[in-house]
Amino acid sequence: LSSFDFLEKYSCLLFFYAIPANAIVLLSLRSAWHDFRWHKALISAIRRVLPFASMSSQLVRFRLSAGMLELSSEDIDFATSAKEQLICDYGGQSMQIGFRGDFLLEILNAMETEDVTVELGDPSRAGVVLPGTQPENTDVLMLIMPLLLND
Repeated sequence: LSSFDFLEKYSCLLFFYAIPANAIVLLSLRSAWHDFRWHKALISAIRRVLPFASMSSQLVRFRLSAGMLELSSEDIDFATSAKEQLICDYGGQSMQIGFRGDFLLEILNAMETEDVTVELGDPSRAGVVLPGTQPENTDVLMLIMPLLLND
């Protein structure tokens, strides 16, 4: 079995294993007001905390609680930190998960929608980022792997 045949045969299995099958946490950033863009608010919040993240990890910590998303980053070497809070549609239990901020920005910038939904299984599983409305004749799904958090 050549390496190409192996990848062709097993890549679907690897892909479906990485996606949380039963996403128990659904973070929805959407607005009741049509002129407020949550997608842009999340991008702006990440851009504000990312300069304070460690240069090596670019870790942005997401703290989810009822109706609130707190983004934070810190660089212990330079004793800098930043926090931002966003109101979101979330009603699950409190949860913390970390993502590489520059990768998340790249995913969000590629989406052409005002609403964003993030499906999470638990802090050790991949997050699935979906646009609020799918483009016509397209099915957009972005996958981002979490980073280990040191508490």
